[in-house]
Amino acid sequence: MLPSPNAVKLYKRWLSTAREERSETAIPNELPWHSRCAVAELTRFALECQQSQEDSQTEIRLFTGTITSNVYDIDWTKQVCQFLDAGGAIRILVWNDHISGSVKRRLSPITDHPAGRVIKSGTRRGGEDLNHFYVVGDQAFRKEAPHDYCDGEKFSDVEPEIPAQICFNDPKEAMNLIGIFDQVWEACEK
Repeated sequence: MLPSPNAVKLYKRWLSTAREERSETAIPNELPWHSRCAVAELTRFALECQQSQEDSQTEIRLFTGTITSNVYDIDWTKQVCQFLDAGGAIRILVWNDHISGSVKRRLSPITDHPAGRVIKSGTRRGGEDLNHFYVVGDQAFRKEAPHDYCDGEKFSDVEPEIPAQICFNDPKEAMNLIGIFDQVWEACEK
């Protein structure tokens, strides 16, 4: 069953208010349409952070098993490109042995930018034991509970359900996720 337009409107307002207030409250997030709203709002937050800084760079770190178009759609790609053009940076680490051609094409505007990088781990081993996450700067994030692999083609607006939370102001957890990401990124680059 698809979410009602009113449910989507209310959820987006909840996220927007949390972003504007830089709320410390964790907001539940488990359906793909929730995730799409969450990454859009986090990317909006990243752009705001980047535009408010003169000499430093805001970075987005995305750790995922797949880049499903039900979450990371063309609107998200456009948002990320605006963020990159404003001086931001993004690193995407896909814990998988394969990135499909359609995903590569969707990500090409990002990877064509000097501050946009994507790598894959080359394996799926252990991926179901890892949290997937999206971190903005050093304080905001969306973090999923560990879960089985879901192929990108099997996503809809309401399936699969993956428990997650989004928070716009938790520097301690954001720094923890950054530490994990940077360590795994370094190992995958070798």
